[in-house]
Amino acid sequence: MRQRRKLKKAIAIVGEGPTEWFYFEYIRKDRCYTFTLKPELPGHSDFSALFRKAKDLVNQSYDLVFCVLDLDTIAQNTQRLQTFKNECKRLPKRIIPITSYPCIEFWFLLHFHAYPKTRVFQTCDEVLRELHRFIPDYMKNQKFLESLTCFKAMEKDGQYDRALSNGTNILHQVEMDTKPFQRSFSEVGEMLQYVEQCKLCDFRKDCLSCENKLKTLYPSKS
Repeated sequence: MRQRRKLKKAIAIVGEGPTEWFYFEYIRKDRCYTFTLKPELPGHSDFSALFRKAKDLVNQSYDLVFCVLDLDTIAQNTQRLQTFKNECKRLPKRIIPITSYPCIEFWFLLHFHAYPKTRVFQTCDEVLRELHRFIPDYMKNQKFLESLTCFKAMEKDGQYDRALSNGTNILHQVEMDTKPFQRSFSEVGEMLQYVEQCKLCDFRKDCLSCENKLKTLYPSKS
């Protein structure tokens, strides 16, 4: 009897700009992951535009869509932050917001050294100044990012595992904070650990081993 071919889980990552696209493209190829990056090379978008794109992908039968967002500008305006929270709550559960404060470059910083649990960067420029201590030529433009050399450098000598540990420890502290944005954080590491778990089951569409295991700061509710 002919064995039926097992269907693969369709996963997409939607990011705001070229930094996210080139970083996750590096991760996808290096780890042999089967997720898709959408759009193919994005420009900067607000969270509403990213959520609309994610909903389109869900309607195209994607099983899971991660929306990777920076919170620097969102956190600066109380009304905008509340709108963001409300939109997150209205998302289908197959869409998962993955946030960094102030920006994804804080996740890059976590590869190099541990930070005090109260360390906070309020703008992306502040993070970039610190990141230049470790990657002096880092620039947020396509020409620099597409070389992928900075991403490879971040993972030397066990630095990726250090980033995962740093990121998780900081998020535990964030969950206990009485006020938001008292420290910088990133959920990118949590997302990558989730995708690694999917790889262990060969991205099987019917696998439930990681179902609802990813807890985020701004979860969808529906």
